[in-house]
Amino acid sequence: MTQRTFSLVTAVLFSLVALLHAVRILRGWQVTVEGAVMPVWISWIGLAIAAYFAYQGFLLSKSRRNRFPSSDRGIQLAKNLDYAQNSQAPANRRRKLALRPDFNS
Repeated sequence: MTQRTFSLVTAVLFSLVALLHAVRILRGWQVTVEGAVMPVWISWIGLAIAAYFAYQGFLLSKSRRNRFPSSDRGIQLAKNLDYAQNSQAPANRRRKLALRPDFNS
């Protein structure tokens, strides 16, 4: 599953949650959890949070570039280290590659 697909699916799910909160507010549905009636103001908070997450999910699904750090970064750093330790690499290149920090650990 690509990032775009994942973002779109989660945005749709959060939209449904926001819609259910809005329907509860408008229709006055009562929600009971273990005998305690949940106040309506909780749905206002749930509506705001779910709507914000849905909005961000739709924005992320439409963006052209990847807004998450690349998962390939660790793989590339490992390849650089292997290349740096290879005796065929030029000495100055070995030093530069071996000193690159690993941000994934």
